[in-house]
Amino acid sequence: MLNDLEIRYLKSEKRNSSKKKNILFIHGLGSSSDRWLDIPDALSRYFHPIVAVDLIGFGGSDKPVTVDYTIEYFSKFIRDFIDCKQIWRNDDDTDDDSCKQ
Repeated sequence: MLNDLEIRYLKSEKRNSSKKKNILFIHGLGSSSDRWLDIPDALSRYFHPIVAVDLIGFGGSDKPVTVDYTIEYFSKFIRDFIDCKQIWRNDDDTDDDSCKQ
C-alpha cells in the first residue's frame, strides 16, 4: 500500500547482493511490470537485485478515477514508491506514514 493505494511490484530474489543496491524497472505508459517478466531474476543472479513496479493506473496497481495522470503525478508516485519500499536503502526501517507495508 502506498497512500492508501494497492501497488503491484515484482521483486527478484536476492542472491549474493547484500551490499548492492536495487535497480528499479519502470514500464512505459500503456504497459505493466509484466513487460519485464524474466529479466529481474536473470539479472539479479549476476548483478543487482531488481524491482519492477506497475505505475498507478496500470497493470495490477490500483486505478483510481480521481487521480490526475500527469508526468508530475507519476514522478511523485515513483519518488514515494522508492522511499516507501526503501529501494535504495539497506535497512528495513521506514519513517514514511504514507507507506503501509
